[in-house]
Amino acid sequence: MNNKSWAGCVAVLLLACGCSSDAAETSRPARSSPASSASSASSASSASSAATTGATSSTTTAPSSETTSTKVAAERSIEEALEAHVTSFDLDYAGDCGTTTAEDVGKYCTVLHEDRGATRIYAGGPTFSEFDAWLLVRHDSTGWNVVDSADTGTLDDPKPPPW
Repeated sequence: MNNKSWAGCVAVLLLACGCSSDAAETSRPARSSPASSASSASSASSASSAATTGATSSTTTAPSSETTSTKVAAERSIEEALEAHVTSFDLDYAGDCGTTTAEDVGKYCTVLHEDRGATRIYAGGPTFSEFDAWLLVRHDSTGWNVVDSADTGTLDDPKPPPW
């Protein structure tokens, strides 16, 4: 069978099965951009019109050396949860108060107050100053999340964590 006959058979087979010429590529889980989706539709459309009009066209796809992997979202860490909470108030997060330096002045830091396994209580406040907030952090299916906060009170009237 010559190349023209082969291309015509492929076009007819693709039309009959409802497949596109890159069916092998699309069977693997991969992210596709709108541009690559448009070119796939164009290839399928070309094959379809070639089969119905009798014209022959051939689309070749070079084998890709890239491997496709499914990206699994990692659970959010405690540090990421604390940083997300602090930065949601337009504050810079310095991390653990025990590791802050003079360069972190003016930022917000946290320290572990109590570890209850899947629930932890952190104290937070400006670096090198008194804490001004209690943060309740809980682990769930997405990872760690700050689920509640409370005022720590003042030096004259301190408040324990309410949880």
